[in-house]
Amino acid sequence: SQEYTGGAGGKIDKNVVKQLNAIYEHRPFFTYFVSFVQILVMIIAVGVFSLAPIAFGTSNKQANREVADGLSPGILTTQLVQYAQPGNFWIGVSPSSLVLLAAKFTPCIRKDNIIQEQILDPQLAAETNLGCCMAQGTGINGACMPAASDQCATSVNMYFPGFTCGGPQCCMDFNLATNKSLTYPNCQRRPYNNFPRTTAYESAMAQSCSCQQVVRPCCLGLVGKCVLQTEAYCDFKGGTWHSDNLLCSELSCFKDICGLIPFAKSDSPDQWYRVYLALFLHAGFIHLLFVLLFQYSVTLDIEKLSGCVRMACIFFLSGIGGFVVSATLTPYQVSTGATPACYGVLACLLIELLQSWQLLHSPCTELFKLLLLLVFALALGLLPYVDNWGNVGGFVFGLLSALVFLPYITFGKFDAARKLALLIAGAVGIVVLMILWNVLLYHNQPACKWCEDFDCIDIVQNFCTENSQNELSRGV
Repeated sequence: SQEYTGGAGGKIDKNVVKQLNAIYEHRPFFTYFVSFVQILVMIIAVGVFSLAPIAFGTSNKQANREVADGLSPGILTTQLVQYAQPGNFWIGVSPSSLVLLAAKFTPCIRKDNIIQEQILDPQLAAETNLGCCMAQGTGINGACMPAASDQCATSVNMYFPGFTCGGPQCCMDFNLATNKSLTYPNCQRRPYNNFPRTTAYESAMAQSCSCQQVVRPCCLGLVGKCVLQTEAYCDFKGGTWHSDNLLCSELSCFKDICGLIPFAKSDSPDQWYRVYLALFLHAGFIHLLFVLLFQYSVTLDIEKLSGCVRMACIFFLSGIGGFVVSATLTPYQVSTGATPACYGVLACLLIELLQSWQLLHSPCTELFKLLLLLVFALALGLLPYVDNWGNVGGFVFGLLSALVFLPYITFGKFDAARKLALLIAGAVGIVVLMILWNVLLYHNQPACKWCEDFDCIDIVQNFCTENSQNELSRGV
C-alpha cells in the first residue's frame, strides 16, 4: 500500500491517514454543563452559608457567656468561653458547611466504629448515672441540670440521685416498680401537685420534675460530640442546640452534621452519594478557578475528541473512584471538588500520548511536560480540602476509563488486537477496583496513620489539623 511520512519521521500506512481524517470534532457540551453547575453550586453555597474567615488556620474567639455549672451556686453562671473558628484560605465556606453541602466525609457515608467507641459510647455510658442538680432554695421552676454526683456541689445546690431532670419519672405512665415509662420522652407530663410526697424519695421525684432545665443537648464539631449546655454557650461554639430533647442519648448529632437526605436508620449514616455530589462542590473560589482553568484548557479538548457521553463516563468514573479511595484511606478528612476527575482527564492525556506515540514529532518532550503537570498537581494536593489520595485514585480510574472510552487509532492488525485486549482489561479493572475499594470502605478499616502525610504538609504549626485534615483529632 502507499505510505506517507509521519510526524515522528516514520512511515504511516494509508489506513492510518484514513482513520485520522475520519476523526470528528464534537461539541464540548458536557464540559460546559459541569462548569455551569460547579459555578452555580459555589454561588449558592456562599449565598446560604456565607464565607468563612480567610485564614491558614483557626481564629481564636472568646467572650463571656451564660453557662450551666453544677459546681457554682444557682447552676447558671457567666464564664469566659473560647472557640477556635476554622478558616478557609480558598475563600469559601467553613468545613461544617462543606459537609452539609455534600463534601466527602466518611462518617456521613457509613457508620464509623472508631467514633462509636471513642466518642458516642462514652457519652451514652455517662448518661446512665445522671441525677438532677437543682439550685438550692429555688422551689418550683428553679434552675436545674442533669449531672453526675461529682458535677454537682451539694454545699451550694441540691442533688437528687437516680432522677434525671425531667426524665421518665415525670410521665403519667411512669411505673415505679420497673422505673420506666413506655411513652418517654414524648409522654404526657404529670403536674407537680399530682405527685405523692409522703417519702423523701417521692419528694425528690417531684422536685426533679418541677424544676426548669436550663441545658439541652448541644452537638459540637463534626464527629458527633454532644454536651449538655445552655443555648448561649452552644451558639457561641458554633453548635446545634436541641431544645426538644433533654439528653444526648435521645438524638444523633450526625443528622445535624451531615444534613442532606435523612438516614434510613437514625444511628447509621448512609450517604454514599457524597462521592458523586462532591465533584460539583469546591472548597472556595480559588479552588474552583483552578478546576475551571483545567476543564477549559484540557477537559474541553478531550471531549472534542471523544464526545460528551464518553467524557461523562471518564469524568464520573475517575471522580467517584477517586473519592471512594479517599473515603477509605482518610475517613476523617473533609475534601471536595472535581480534582479527582481532573486527574482522570490527565490520565487520558497519558493514554492518548502512548496510543499515538508514532504520530507525534517530539513524544518524549510531550511526556516530560505531562509529568511536570502531574507533579505540580500532586503538590497542590498537599493543601487542605484537595485530596491527594482522591487524585491518585482518580488517575488510576482515569487510566482504565481512557482505555475503555477514548477512541483510538490502530497501526495494523496486531496493534488493533492489542488495543482491544487493553479495552477489555480496562473494563474488568474498573469493575474489580470499584468493588474492592467499596468493600474496604464499608469494612470500616482503621484510619491509615501515614496516609495523612501524603495529603497535607504543615506550612505553619497545626496547619493540617486546623484545616479539617483529621476531624477526629481536632478540638471543638
